Formats: sequence, C-alpha cells, structure tokens
Amino acid sequence: MGIKICPNCSEKLINLTQKCPKCGTIPEKSTSPVLIGVAIVVVLVLVVIAGLVFL
Repeated sequence: MGIKICPNCSEKLINLTQKCPKCGTIPEKSTSPVLIGVAIVVVLVLVVIAGLVFL
C-alpha cells in the first residue's frame, strides 16, 4: 500500500488507522469541515425540493 502521511502534521504513518505519534490524531476518524458543509447543503437542497413538490 505504501506510506501514508498525516493530514495535520505531515508525519509518515504506516496506515491511516494508526494514531499519529507526532500530533496524536487518528487521520481516518477526522472528518473534514468541507465534507460536513457539503452534506448540510445537500440536505437543505433536498428539503427545498421536497417542499416545492408537496405544495
């Protein structure tokens, strides 16, 4: 698979489930704020579309 890199501190990791020895985060568990924002926008758009359909 190769060597993975921690997104926070660029430390080399064996795999993404490993806890980073330098900054202490587990890269796989951390969700980026961009993905959360996109998910909220998608849900809001679906709610608006559903509201227009049922009017």
